[in-house]
Amino acid sequence: TGNDGCDVGGVLPWATNLGAQPVAGDVTGVLTDGVVAGCYGSVIAGVSAQCTAAGGVENTVYGGCVEQASSADFAAACAYYGVEASVAQACLDAGGPAESNPDVAGGLTCYDLAAQYAAGSGGDCAVAAGLASQDCATSNGLSLCCLAGGIGAATYASCDEFAGSFELDTLDGLALELTGATCVDTGAGWAANCIAGVDVATDVWVMNPDETYAYWSQFVTWNAVQFGACYGACVASGADGMYTPGSAEAHGYCGGVECASWLVDDSANAFDPACLGDGDPSDCSGRWSFHFNPTCIPEIEVRQVVIEFNELGGECANSGDSNEDGSLNVMDVVATVAHILGNGTLTEGGTCEADSNADGTLNVMDVVLTVNTILGNTRAADATSIMINKSANEVSFDANGYVGAIQMTLTHGDDFSINLTDEALIADYNTEDNKTTVIVVNPETTDLFAASGMFTIDEVLASSDGYNYVNVEMNMPISYTISDAYPNPFNPTTSIDIALDTDANVSVKVFNIMGQLVDVISEGNLTAGAHSVAWDASQVSSGVYFVNTEVGSETNVQKIMLVK
Repeated sequence: TGNDGCDVGGVLPWATNLGAQPVAGDVTGVLTDGVVAGCYGSVIAGVSAQCTAAGGVENTVYGGCVEQASSADFAAACAYYGVEASVAQACLDAGGPAESNPDVAGGLTCYDLAAQYAAGSGGDCAVAAGLASQDCATSNGLSLCCLAGGIGAATYASCDEFAGSFELDTLDGLALELTGATCVDTGAGWAANCIAGVDVATDVWVMNPDETYAYWSQFVTWNAVQFGACYGACVASGADGMYTPGSAEAHGYCGGVECASWLVDDSANAFDPACLGDGDPSDCSGRWSFHFNPTCIPEIEVRQVVIEFNELGGECANSGDSNEDGSLNVMDVVATVAHILGNGTLTEGGTCEADSNADGTLNVMDVVLTVNTILGNTRAADATSIMINKSANEVSFDANGYVGAIQMTLTHGDDFSINLTDEALIADYNTEDNKTTVIVVNPETTDLFAASGMFTIDEVLASSDGYNYVNVEMNMPISYTISDAYPNPFNPTTSIDIALDTDANVSVKVFNIMGQLVDVISEGNLTAGAHSVAWDASQVSSGVYFVNTEVGSETNVQKIMLVK
């Protein structure tokens, strides 16, 4: 209609500058959905920005919890339902555990916490809100809001991931607060204000839903047609004899170098045939339109433009095209990694194509060769050595050049969990029994993964070029083990065993549910070897306590229960 607020170029680039000529088919739903999605995206971006400004997920969740604890809504709910029910619900709303899990809050559930708050506050809602809002230092990390912040940080690796976890109802509520309308209402209002009408037409823009047309915003354009012609001829000729026709190298060179200039999105304007009048098509670009003359007799008719790319080659070219769709892209890398890990299965032909270096073994070197073919040869110099750095709960690497991919085999106990980096082309893993295989492809940073639970690294394979392994060295930290407290529950004495492989500063302290220090069991330097420490609780009352064991800069917290 041209009314104010009708520009959707930011969320639907192809919908910009279409002019008066219609798009084939009723795209009202597509446009409205795009506006709604853009609204949700704006809200998510705003939440992520606020999270980043607050210092990350943990601070954001903590701050939100403190705001909730001091709100009139919490006070009203607490006054009506009581401290225990209100704290339990607030804890669950913050993502706290409904069931006991030793990896979360020391095994404490929201209901355990609520009972302790009810007892500690004497049923006073204001006192309970103050205890819940205590900072982590004052409460030794045990206040409701501090626990909520820790749970949030453990659940979401970044502010973007945290913001993206919000349900649509929550995003609509935030949009309503900010703009006075939900995103759904915003989309409906946009359609009413901005779409002039839907009618038949004999001149339409031609669009192609194939994912390869994303380069040109799904339009059939001058550049799209020229790329198809260039790419097909180039692959068939092996780039004029530089490579084997139809090979992975030919695909990579033709798509990434020879024909790359046609990948520029020229869908923002209409194609003008006058550009061909001077015999020089270099200035041609734009969307192609399709015209047909109406008939005198009404008829229902479907007109479709089909553009096909046919790859010429033998039965198996070791091209890397593991999904056998005729195109070499990241989908092939994903399928190959899934097959190596056991998370998926390739066909016999796909397995042969995935073996890019044709050595008869499908592993990380084939993944690297495929990725390098897709990305071209614009990367940094290949690494010749790599150092794997392992701390108690993180693994990273240092290298003297480009590393294409790293494959790692780990052994661990039943309490092991892993969180892979999200700054890589692909990062995936598979666990069978007590062994986990990890593959990280084209890492963008030196961080590989974080983990909880003890684990050892059995094998590391790394490659830069897909033909040779990179020399791998290991940098391991001082390791230790801390047993579960035994017996537990207990009366009046419980013990913990600590095993060190070298001398270390060790502190063992006991705190109550309110975060107050109750006793210091041990503090100072312990020599390498096995040690046992015991706590005699004969002078304290029954209840839940926490044993905080620090070895160097690392901390282990256990929940214990004294029953008299």
